[in-house]
Amino acid sequence: MNVVWHGTNEEAFDLIQAIENNCDCKWTDDTKTLRVWTCDVHTAFVKDQAWLDRLVHARRNAAILKGQEGEGEPPPSHAGSC
Repeated sequence: MNVVWHGTNEEAFDLIQAIENNCDCKWTDDTKTLRVWTCDVHTAFVKDQAWLDRLVHARRNAAILKGQEGEGEPPPSHAGSC
């Protein structure tokens, strides 16, 4: 199954950073040239469209709620995506 990212470029960059910081993949050595086991996050990232869509939705809802509570800037408009 092919998955399609329905978020913005900024959201994609943030997601990739989060995955890199929380990856539990197992590699043959420190050079990370051959993966011997793929973590659940990487598996979902490439195989689960609903998971990706829920991530975008949850992130945007969190930004809206933070903005309503006066914690930071209001979220940018994402009209037409997702």
